[in-house]
Amino acid sequence: MYKLFLCLRYLLHRRIVIVPIIAVMLCVAMNLIVVSLMGGFLDKVKSSVRGLFGDIIVGNGSLTGFGYYDAYKDADGKEHPGLLQYLAKVSEVKQATPVIETYAILRLPDNRGFTNPVRVLGIVPDQYATVTDFADGLYWQRVFPPGVKDKAQYVSATEAPETTWVGRPSFDHVPNPEPGQPPLPLTARVPGVDEPAGVIVGVRVFWPSPDITGRYKRNDLLPGMEKVQLTLWPMSAKGTMDERPDMKQFYLVDTSYSHIPQIDQQIAYVSFDKLQQYLRMNTSEKPVSGFLAPARATRVLVKLNDGVDLRAGNRAVAAAVKKWTDERTAIFNAMPPEVRARAYYFEPLILDSDTHQIRSNIDVSIWEEANREYFAAIANQRFIALLMVGVVSLTVVALIWVIFIMIVLEKTKDIGIIKSIGGSASGVSLIFIAWAAVIGAIGSAFGGVLGWLFIRNINGIEQWLSAVISKITGEETKLFDPRAYLFDSIPARFVWSEFLWIAGFAILAAMLGALLPAWRAGRMNPVESLRYE
Repeated sequence: MYKLFLCLRYLLHRRIVIVPIIAVMLCVAMNLIVVSLMGGFLDKVKSSVRGLFGDIIVGNGSLTGFGYYDAYKDADGKEHPGLLQYLAKVSEVKQATPVIETYAILRLPDNRGFTNPVRVLGIVPDQYATVTDFADGLYWQRVFPPGVKDKAQYVSATEAPETTWVGRPSFDHVPNPEPGQPPLPLTARVPGVDEPAGVIVGVRVFWPSPDITGRYKRNDLLPGMEKVQLTLWPMSAKGTMDERPDMKQFYLVDTSYSHIPQIDQQIAYVSFDKLQQYLRMNTSEKPVSGFLAPARATRVLVKLNDGVDLRAGNRAVAAAVKKWTDERTAIFNAMPPEVRARAYYFEPLILDSDTHQIRSNIDVSIWEEANREYFAAIANQRFIALLMVGVVSLTVVALIWVIFIMIVLEKTKDIGIIKSIGGSASGVSLIFIAWAAVIGAIGSAFGGVLGWLFIRNINGIEQWLSAVISKITGEETKLFDPRAYLFDSIPARFVWSEFLWIAGFAILAAMLGALLPAWRAGRMNPVESLRYE
């Protein structure tokens, strides 16, 4: 009982304990802010990447793609289900969509000097929007979807407000310049062209740098009016380029925003069917030597139903892919040798160089596993930043050690009295260790509140500081410049479990700092302590 009494008495009557409490508070707040900022950054990156790929990725990692992804007919006219039909039977799957990926040279005609390489994705827009967050990153189609009346500002609008997607993304329609009117078919904005092809480009393709507030000035290009030329290289199933590059003309219908600059500055979306046709990846018109070449896709993206565990969904998708490849293996092995020689490059199969057996070359992976190297690099940066802050925080241990050494010397007579009336060495040591634990707990509590308030208002604090600095310097300044980072605002989140871990380490650090002084206090001779001057 006397341990608790003396611990509380020293805590309430010694002003010097304010110093270690403040030190613990600042260190806890600093560690919490670093963890929250880096954790928020990692969560935001993961959210953005998941928004690009959906839940499950199915593919062979080749630009030549693979055949039989959709229902098909063989050379004899017999119908077979494709991969999409197998996936449609999986109860965990909400939507599966094929994608074609290739690379091209994008240029603006009329000699405007804009020629850049881009990554081109051929997508089925409504399916792709179900599987990914594609629709949420659109600009004109999201801000001015069908049914929205006020469209008078669509030309000069520079920032997409936080709205809910209510339309269907399309390559065939563009906003109507007349207020209150429904979207126009692309043919209405491109007279004289029977079937104009639409393209949606990443926002940084044409506007590589936003202004200091993170806004993109889109009013110099109008949807449906701007011509875009893409130079494409058709690729055979063998991976050879048997034809000359093909330049195709598209019309800008929208811009996309993924929150990842590396994506937004080199991405262009076009219609899956049109890109498949341009790259000669569609079904051949007639059989050659008894073989009918199937249409190809480079990957299939899968969205799971709400509430489905990713691992369980991945296993279900992998099982469906195995059934599909098993069927293709059986069909392939039953082909005559001369037909197999032509069909091999279209199959989702590969000849194993070790076993000389035909096996599947299709990988099924969760979105996070497919990008684990990228996430691991960010996680390592988070660990290094936390380690550096943690090393700085060790000053708390040294500070508490110095303060408690001073307190032990000052309380030498008190220690002698306690031991002379029967107090044990361990009891005296526990007084100071408990005292340090209470200091650590109080400092952690205040640090948690301080860190939470800072994290909760971090963007407001950044804006206020930027305004103050701008006023002092006379130049517009922004501490968190969205042009240099991945996001328009500072990502941060407060997680209770992380605070508890940090608080626990802070309390242990405080107790560690008091350990040596407490041990010294417990070893004091009561007679010498009472005679201490």
